[in-house]
Amino acid sequence: KVTVSYDGGEPVALLVFGPDTPTGYNDTVTVRMDNPEGASSVVIAWDHQGHNNWWWAIDNIGLSYTSQSLRDANFDSMQPGPCV
Repeated sequence: KVTVSYDGGEPVALLVFGPDTPTGYNDTVTVRMDNPEGASSVVIAWDHQGHNNWWWAIDNIGLSYTSQSLRDANFDSMQPGPCV
């Protein structure tokens, strides 16, 4: 499951894989976030409930944007929050 929360609000599920969802090993998945106007912070979270002793990983995460104001923003002083 992938969830997103804006400005400390309740998480909203963007993507959910269940028992009937085909497993997508080595797939690239794109999820549109549709950020609300005026949001000043976002938390993106991944959740996986395993049912065996095999390992799993989420890697090669990328974010892209289409807003001109974001393209012109300077994020050099931004400090990422903790990874939980």
